[in-house]
This record gives sequence, C-alpha cells and structure tokens, in this order.
Amino acid sequence: MKKFPVLLFLFSGTLFCGPQIDILDLMSKSKSRDREIAARARDTLDRYVLERRVSLFKRALDAGTPEDRAMALWSLGRIGTPDAVAVLVGSLAQEKSFPLTMDLVKGLWSLQPEDSRLRIARLLREIGVPPGSVAMVRPALVSPDLEERLVGVYVLSIMRQAEAALDLVPLLQDPDPMVVKASVEALGQLRNPVAIPALIEKSLRLDSPARSTALTALSNFHDPRIVDALLASYISEADLGLRFKMASLLGKYPDRRVVSALIPDLRSADRNLKRIVETRLCELTHRRPGLPPEDWESWWKGKGESFEFPRRVFR
Repeated sequence: MKKFPVLLFLFSGTLFCGPQIDILDLMSKSKSRDREIAARARDTLDRYVLERRVSLFKRALDAGTPEDRAMALWSLGRIGTPDAVAVLVGSLAQEKSFPLTMDLVKGLWSLQPEDSRLRIARLLREIGVPPGSVAMVRPALVSPDLEERLVGVYVLSIMRQAEAALDLVPLLQDPDPMVVKASVEALGQLRNPVAIPALIEKSLRLDSPARSTALTALSNFHDPRIVDALLASYISEADLGLRFKMASLLGKYPDRRVVSALIPDLRSADRNLKRIVETRLCELTHRRPGLPPEDWESWWKGKGESFEFPRRVFR
C-alpha cells in the first residue's frame, strides 16, 4: 500500500481536468504492469492538463482584456500543440489588428515544428505591423541573451519594413553565427539596397560561415555592384557549392565579363555546376542548350566584342 499516496498524487490532477480515473482499479492490476500503468497515467494527465489550459486561454482570447489576450497568445505559442496553434492562428486571422508584442513573438518563436512558425509568420505579414514596431524591437537586438537577439531578428524579418535593414546590418558582426545567419537571411527578405555592401563583404570573406547564405540573400537584388565584386572571387573560388551559387547569381546579369567567366566552366567535371552555367548562358544569349564547350568558346571569341544581349526581365 505504500504506492497508494504516489499514485493518488499522479492522478489527482486528472480528476479536475479530464475524465475521472479509478485509482483503486489501477491498484488492482498486477505488479508487473505498474510501470506501464504509471507511464500511461502520466501521458493521460499531461494530455488533459494541456487541453484544459488551451480551453482556458481560448476563453481569455474571447472575453479577456488586451493584456489577458496578449498573455493567452504568448502561452498558446509556448504550448505549441496542434490544438494550441489552431486557436492561435484562428484568433490572429479573425482579429487582423492584434498588436505585435515581444511576448507574443517569443511565443511564436518557440513553436515546433518549424512549419507552424512559418504559417504564423505568413499570417502576421498579412495582418501588417503597427507603426513604431521597429523601435519596439531594437532593445532585443542588443540584448546579451542569444534568444532575445534571434527573436528580434525574426520579428524584423516578419515586418518586411525596409527601414529595419539599418538595424540588421550591425548584427552581421555579431559573435554568434546563428544571429549572423538569421540577419543575413532577413536582409535578403527586406531587399533594401542599403544592405548590399555588407552582404557583398560577408559573401567574400573566406573566414565567414555565412558566405553561402549571403550569396542567397544577394540573389534578391539586381545591382551592378554585385557583378563588380563577385567576378574575381568566382574565377578563383575552389568550393564547388559556393561556385555554383556564384554562377547562378552572376548569370542573371547581361554582362560580357560574366559570359567570359562562365564559359570555361562548361568543361567542369561537376555536373551541377556545368548544368547551371549552361542554363545561365542560354538565358543570357538565347542560344540553344546542348552545344559543346568548344562551340561556345569559338562563338564567343568571334562575337563577344560586338554581341548585344537580348532584352530580358531580371528574375
């Protein structure tokens, strides 16, 4: 009978937040199944406690004060179960004017799996962000706490306000690589040309782990400075992954120097690099695919100086 107080403690919560559990019936089971019963009981307890908490927060969203609703949304984000996410998304979609607060965003940031977080990020973009929200986030960007800084970057990427780029550029020098990578990605999403020099510098620094991310971010811009900076680096780049990204990026620019730099890689042993180089060259010149490298080389040697690029829309 020594187990009785322990089991009573385990199941007492379920008497108030879910179907009643007959403790005496559980105690009558064979001892060999005690661990299995206890584990199943704990799962039941956790499930019903979560369900009860979600229902309480849902009522707070329906009838609570603005402060109550903010805390309820934050708490639902922290719970992160499918039911909690459904209530959270439904409330945001219905109200369409809920003020974005750091508490709310911290709750969204904690959501798992990531696709739940992305669903709400898209919804927040549709809802829009109230004026002055960029200033609200600035203290988080300089916080000594890593999660605070990451949340701050996440909020600015959601806002999609070009002015936020000025606050993100300094974070490219952050000591934590996670913050640097997140900031680079956010700058690419914001598409503010003020970030181009910083992204170029990050893409060229050999000691930077964010080089690949910076090249992806630069693909969201169309600026001749990118060609001027990356051409020399492309020619000497030994990393095939980075070379692939540079070829894809440079190949969007109708520039004779780009064609001259790409043609030699039609002979590359790397099939992926060879394929993207041919694709970009065909897009630039409107020549048909499948031509051998020597045909490209002889054609460019005779036509390169006088060639006029067809008009095309930057993608």
